[in-house]
Amino acid sequence: MEIQADSGFVDYSIRLFYEDFQSLINYSYNTQLDFSGRNRLTTKEQEAILDYLGKSFQILTEDEMLLMAEFKGWKMEDQSVSFLFRTSFDPGLNGIQIKNIILLDIFNDQTNLVIIQGKEGQNGWEFSKRKTSQHVIF
Repeated sequence: MEIQADSGFVDYSIRLFYEDFQSLINYSYNTQLDFSGRNRLTTKEQEAILDYLGKSFQILTEDEMLLMAEFKGWKMEDQSVSFLFRTSFDPGLNGIQIKNIILLDIFNDQTNLVIIQGKEGQNGWEFSKRKTSQHVIF
């Protein structure tokens, strides 16, 4: 995740192991994901992916207003898939709130790592069933 506080943009990717994510989407949305050999997602695949990720990973203002993300694409890497997003916010904000419950609904021991690159350097946070949100100050 890269935060550009002065211009009010957050560019981020969500990287997931393909098999885990495929199982989740198949179970939750009755949609069989298939990234092999294609550079496009079907409408049903994209709707399921964006619905799940939109509910499971959120960036909010400090007063809990959801910042809408724009889907920029996806790419395969070894046994994982990355989904690329961009969101914007008022450059006057001093921070954001990140909520992350990706895969926590099917894996009790799931741990998610979020690494943020900003003008002050790089920080990382772990998210799990016990900790699902983090306040990030610019």
